[in-house]
Amino acid sequence: QGGANDQLVVFSRDLNGVSDGFAFSAQTVLSTLGAGLNAGCLNQGADFALAGNTMYVAWTSFCSGFGDNAAGTVYVTKSTNQGGSWSAPVAAATLNNVDFTSLGFRSRSFPSIDIDPVSGRVFVVYATYAGTGTDADVMIVSSANGTSWSSPIRVNQDSGTSDQWMPWIAVANGRVNVVYYSRADDGNINAHVAFAAVSASPAFTELRVSSASTPTSTGFLGDYNGAYVGSDDV
Repeated sequence: QGGANDQLVVFSRDLNGVSDGFAFSAQTVLSTLGAGLNAGCLNQGADFALAGNTMYVAWTSFCSGFGDNAAGTVYVTKSTNQGGSWSAPVAAATLNNVDFTSLGFRSRSFPSIDIDPVSGRVFVVYATYAGTGTDADVMIVSSANGTSWSSPIRVNQDSGTSDQWMPWIAVANGRVNVVYYSRADDGNINAHVAFAAVSASPAFTELRVSSASTPTSTGFLGDYNGAYVGSDDV
Protein backbone atom coordinates (compact mmCIF):
# COMPACT_ATOMS: atom_id res chain seq x y z
CA GLN A 1 0.00 0.00 0.00
CA GLY A 2 2.95 2.36 0.50
CA GLY A 3 5.62 1.16 -1.91
CA ALA A 4 7.79 -1.89 -2.47
CA ASN A 5 8.54 -2.40 1.23
CA ASP A 6 4.97 -1.90 2.47
CA GLN A 7 2.74 -4.65 1.13
CA LEU A 8 -0.40 -6.24 2.56
CA VAL A 9 -1.93 -9.71 2.61
CA VAL A 10 -5.60 -9.45 1.67
CA PHE A 11 -8.47 -11.94 1.30
CA SER A 12 -11.62 -11.95 -0.81
CA ARG A 13 -14.17 -14.72 -1.35
CA ASP A 14 -16.96 -15.65 -3.73
CA LEU A 15 -19.75 -17.90 -2.43
CA ASN A 16 -22.00 -18.39 -5.46
CA GLY A 17 -19.53 -19.08 -8.23
CA VAL A 18 -20.56 -18.54 -11.83
CA SER A 19 -24.25 -18.22 -10.87
CA ASP A 20 -23.73 -14.54 -10.03
CA GLY A 21 -20.75 -13.86 -12.26
CA PHE A 22 -18.12 -14.56 -9.62
CA ALA A 23 -19.06 -11.63 -7.39
CA PHE A 24 -16.16 -11.42 -4.94
CA SER A 25 -16.47 -9.70 -1.58
CA ALA A 26 -14.64 -6.56 -0.58
CA GLN A 27 -11.13 -7.43 0.56
CA THR A 28 -10.20 -8.08 4.18
CA VAL A 29 -6.66 -7.02 5.06
CA LEU A 30 -5.32 -10.00 7.02
CA SER A 31 -1.83 -8.70 7.74
CA THR A 32 -3.02 -5.78 9.89
CA LEU A 33 -5.72 -7.52 11.95
CA GLY A 34 -3.46 -7.60 15.02
CA ALA A 35 -2.84 -4.35 16.90
CA GLY A 36 0.33 -2.71 15.55
CA LEU A 37 1.11 -5.62 13.22
CA ASN A 38 3.16 -5.19 10.08
CA ALA A 39 2.93 -1.42 9.67
CA GLY A 40 5.31 -0.56 6.85
CA CYS A 41 6.42 -4.19 6.45
CA LEU A 42 6.70 -6.39 3.38
CA ASN A 43 4.08 -9.13 3.83
CA GLN A 44 4.49 -11.69 1.09
CA GLY A 45 4.15 -15.34 0.07
CA ALA A 46 0.58 -15.91 1.26
CA ASP A 47 -0.62 -19.53 1.13
CA PHE A 48 -3.90 -20.99 2.40
CA ALA A 49 -5.29 -24.33 3.55
CA LEU A 50 -8.95 -25.34 3.86
CA ALA A 51 -10.60 -28.25 5.67
CA GLY A 52 -14.38 -28.09 6.00
CA ASN A 53 -15.29 -24.62 7.24
CA THR A 54 -11.83 -23.97 8.71
CA MET A 55 -9.31 -21.99 6.70
CA TYR A 56 -5.77 -20.90 7.51
CA VAL A 57 -3.59 -18.33 5.73
CA ALA A 58 0.18 -18.08 6.28
CA TRP A 59 2.69 -15.50 5.06
CA THR A 60 6.12 -14.08 5.88
CA SER A 61 6.53 -10.53 7.16
CA PHE A 62 9.82 -8.67 6.62
CA CYS A 63 10.07 -5.46 8.61
CA SER A 64 13.81 -4.68 8.32
CA GLY A 65 14.57 -5.39 4.67
CA PHE A 66 14.25 -8.60 2.70
CA GLY A 67 17.74 -9.38 1.42
CA ASP A 68 19.65 -12.54 2.13
CA ASN A 69 19.62 -13.41 5.88
CA ALA A 70 17.10 -10.65 6.71
CA ALA A 71 14.91 -11.38 9.74
CA GLY A 72 11.33 -12.41 9.06
CA THR A 73 8.29 -13.75 10.90
CA VAL A 74 5.80 -16.33 9.65
CA TYR A 75 2.27 -15.30 10.63
CA VAL A 76 -0.86 -17.45 10.52
CA THR A 77 -4.48 -16.36 10.77
CA LYS A 78 -7.54 -18.62 11.08
CA SER A 79 -11.17 -18.51 9.99
CA THR A 80 -13.81 -20.99 11.16
CA ASN A 81 -16.49 -19.81 8.71
CA GLN A 82 -14.73 -20.11 5.34
CA GLY A 83 -13.30 -16.62 5.43
CA GLY A 84 -16.30 -14.74 6.79
CA SER A 85 -14.19 -13.50 9.71
CA TRP A 86 -10.58 -13.95 10.80
CA SER A 87 -8.57 -14.23 13.99
CA ALA A 88 -5.69 -11.89 14.80
CA PRO A 89 -2.49 -13.27 13.18
CA VAL A 90 -0.24 -15.39 15.38
CA ALA A 91 3.54 -15.68 14.96
CA ALA A 92 4.14 -19.34 14.09
CA ALA A 93 7.91 -19.05 13.52
CA THR A 94 10.81 -16.67 12.98
CA LEU A 95 13.37 -17.06 10.20
CA ASN A 96 16.33 -15.59 8.38
CA ASN A 97 15.48 -15.00 4.73
CA VAL A 98 17.05 -17.41 2.23
CA ASP A 99 17.62 -15.37 -0.93
CA PHE A 100 19.84 -16.93 -3.61
CA THR A 101 19.75 -14.04 -6.10
CA SER A 102 23.55 -14.07 -6.07
CA LEU A 103 23.51 -17.59 -7.55
CA GLY A 104 21.58 -16.42 -10.59
CA PHE A 105 18.01 -17.24 -9.60
CA ARG A 106 15.40 -15.83 -7.24
CA SER A 107 14.13 -17.29 -4.00
CA ARG A 108 12.64 -16.02 -0.75
CA SER A 109 11.49 -17.66 2.48
CA PHE A 110 7.81 -17.97 1.69
CA PRO A 111 5.83 -20.40 3.88
CA SER A 112 3.57 -23.23 2.75
CA ILE A 113 0.67 -24.46 4.90
CA ASP A 114 -1.66 -27.46 4.93
CA ILE A 115 -4.11 -29.25 7.27
CA ASP A 116 -4.42 -32.91 8.19
CA PRO A 117 -8.12 -33.48 7.42
CA VAL A 118 -8.43 -36.21 10.08
CA SER A 119 -6.83 -34.65 13.16
CA GLY A 120 -7.18 -31.00 12.15
CA ARG A 121 -3.49 -30.40 12.92
CA VAL A 122 -2.06 -27.64 10.72
CA PHE A 123 1.53 -27.67 9.44
CA VAL A 124 3.73 -24.85 8.08
CA VAL A 125 7.09 -25.26 6.30
CA TYR A 126 9.64 -22.56 5.48
CA ALA A 127 13.35 -22.12 4.77
CA THR A 128 15.80 -20.44 7.12
CA TYR A 129 19.52 -20.38 7.82
CA ALA A 130 21.04 -22.59 10.49
CA GLY A 131 24.06 -20.28 10.62
CA THR A 132 24.53 -16.59 9.79
CA GLY A 133 23.72 -16.62 6.11
CA THR A 134 24.90 -20.22 5.68
CA ASP A 135 23.39 -23.72 5.64
CA ALA A 136 19.80 -23.07 4.56
CA ASP A 137 17.41 -25.67 5.99
CA VAL A 138 13.72 -26.48 5.57
CA MET A 139 11.85 -26.33 8.88
CA ILE A 140 8.36 -27.37 9.93
CA VAL A 141 6.10 -26.23 12.78
CA SER A 142 2.61 -27.46 13.63
CA SER A 143 -0.40 -26.58 15.74
CA ALA A 144 -3.55 -28.34 16.91
CA ASN A 145 -5.55 -25.11 16.91
CA GLY A 146 -3.61 -22.44 15.00
CA THR A 147 -2.84 -20.56 18.22
CA SER A 148 -0.07 -22.49 19.98
CA TRP A 149 2.77 -23.60 17.67
CA SER A 150 5.40 -26.30 18.15
CA SER A 151 9.15 -25.76 18.13
CA PRO A 152 10.70 -26.03 14.64
CA ILE A 153 11.85 -29.44 13.36
CA ARG A 154 14.34 -29.76 10.50
CA VAL A 155 12.79 -31.52 7.48
CA ASN A 156 15.90 -32.22 5.37
CA GLN A 157 18.06 -35.04 6.66
CA ASP A 158 21.52 -34.19 5.29
CA SER A 159 24.26 -34.13 7.91
CA GLY A 160 26.38 -31.43 6.24
CA THR A 161 25.96 -27.72 5.56
CA SER A 162 24.40 -27.87 2.09
CA ASP A 163 21.39 -25.69 1.28
CA GLN A 164 17.72 -26.66 1.14
CA TRP A 165 15.08 -24.08 0.26
CA MET A 166 11.75 -23.22 -1.42
CA PRO A 167 9.59 -25.89 0.34
CA TRP A 168 5.98 -26.80 -0.31
CA ILE A 169 3.81 -29.06 1.85
CA ALA A 170 0.92 -31.44 1.16
CA VAL A 171 -0.76 -33.42 3.96
CA ALA A 172 -2.96 -36.41 3.06
CA ASN A 173 -3.72 -39.99 4.02
CA GLY A 174 -1.97 -39.71 7.37
CA ARG A 175 1.29 -38.45 5.90
CA VAL A 176 3.13 -35.12 5.74
CA ASN A 177 4.88 -34.62 2.38
CA VAL A 178 7.35 -31.78 1.72
CA VAL A 179 9.07 -30.98 -1.60
CA TYR A 180 12.02 -28.58 -1.88
CA TYR A 181 15.30 -27.86 -3.66
CA SER A 182 18.57 -29.20 -2.30
CA ARG A 183 22.29 -28.87 -3.01
CA ALA A 184 23.22 -31.88 -0.86
CA ASP A 185 23.82 -34.30 -3.75
CA ASP A 186 26.54 -32.62 -5.79
CA GLY A 187 26.45 -28.89 -5.06
CA ASN A 188 24.01 -28.24 -7.90
CA ILE A 189 20.21 -28.08 -7.64
CA ASN A 190 18.05 -31.18 -7.21
CA ALA A 191 14.43 -31.72 -6.25
CA HIS A 192 13.91 -33.63 -3.00
CA VAL A 193 10.87 -34.91 -1.15
CA ALA A 194 10.63 -35.76 2.55
CA PHE A 195 7.73 -37.62 4.13
CA ALA A 196 6.63 -38.59 7.63
CA ALA A 197 3.59 -39.83 9.49
CA VAL A 198 1.30 -37.09 10.76
CA SER A 199 2.27 -36.17 14.32
CA ALA A 200 3.23 -33.18 16.43
CA SER A 201 6.89 -34.14 15.83
CA PRO A 202 7.20 -35.76 12.38
CA ALA A 203 10.25 -38.00 11.75
CA PHE A 204 11.15 -37.52 8.09
CA THR A 205 12.58 -39.79 5.42
CA GLU A 206 14.21 -37.87 2.52
CA LEU A 207 14.51 -38.89 -1.13
CA ARG A 208 16.05 -37.32 -4.22
CA VAL A 209 13.43 -36.96 -6.96
CA SER A 210 15.26 -35.41 -9.92
CA SER A 211 17.21 -37.74 -12.20
CA ALA A 212 19.71 -35.07 -13.23
CA SER A 213 21.09 -31.97 -11.51
CA THR A 214 20.31 -28.41 -12.55
CA PRO A 215 23.33 -26.04 -12.51
CA THR A 216 23.10 -23.11 -10.11
CA SER A 217 23.78 -20.79 -13.08
CA THR A 218 20.56 -21.84 -14.80
CA GLY A 219 18.88 -18.42 -14.50
CA PHE A 220 15.40 -17.69 -13.17
CA LEU A 221 14.22 -20.42 -10.81
CA GLY A 222 11.53 -19.21 -8.45
CA ASP A 223 9.57 -18.19 -6.56
CA TYR A 224 7.93 -21.30 -5.14
CA ASN A 225 7.23 -25.00 -5.69
CA GLY A 226 3.97 -26.92 -5.44
CA ALA A 227 2.71 -30.36 -4.41
CA TYR A 228 -0.52 -32.33 -4.30
CA VAL A 229 -1.21 -35.83 -2.99
CA GLY A 230 -4.09 -37.94 -4.30
CA SER A 231 -6.18 -40.47 -2.41
CA ASP A 232 -3.92 -43.19 -3.87
CA ASP A 233 -0.82 -41.52 -2.29
CA VAL A 234 0.54 -40.47 -5.70
